[in-house]
Amino acid sequence: MTTSAGPTDALVVAESLQVVYQRGATPAIDGIDLTVAPGEGLLIAGEPGSGKSTLLRAIVGLVRFGGALTVLGGYPGTPQVAAQVGWGPQGKGFADAQSPRSLVQMVARLRGAALDTLDETVTGALHAAGIDDAAAARVTTDVEVIRRTSLACAVVGDPHLVVLDDPWEFEETVTVVTATRARGGAVVAASNDPGGLPALLGRTVTLVDGEAV
Repeated sequence: MTTSAGPTDALVVAESLQVVYQRGATPAIDGIDLTVAPGEGLLIAGEPGSGKSTLLRAIVGLVRFGGALTVLGGYPGTPQVAAQVGWGPQGKGFADAQSPRSLVQMVARLRGAALDTLDETVTGALHAAGIDDAAAARVTTDVEVIRRTSLACAVVGDPHLVVLDDPWEFEETVTVVTATRARGGAVVAASNDPGGLPALLGRTVTLVDGEAV
């Protein structure tokens, strides 16, 4: 998929970014400054409750924020931007009654996939996430398949920015992160147990109580 951002444009720019979920509450994140350029990877590290997921949700347009934040040159969550951002949520972020194929197909349609190549696009994303055709057709509660489905939803259609919350380090995760960066896209991921992600993504920002340290 294409994006209006050129090869030298930053894909994510945050300045003094703040998210407060309730009026008067302590900010979930506060004073975050970061830039993610084409081809870069960024790991958001920190303990549970440090604000990692909140930062990712701001980037994909799921929470209101203060300060400044641009994604692919636009405002997070607008249709034009959302169509070019792949989101892999933590846990099971979708309905129980849907199969991996139906979920990835829905995301592909929302992302503007062409109807004449929809099946090929969806199958490619499922296989890239390590889900074979049999598993793709079944509704499942298997945690591994759920995590792989999240990965497939994030990468279907080759979005310019891939955002992963607590990704599992499948061999396929390494492959899609590497491929996304190689084609000039960027990957932002969050984890409190990063394993090999720092080396894979190349840059780490650590949050403590909602602030970068």
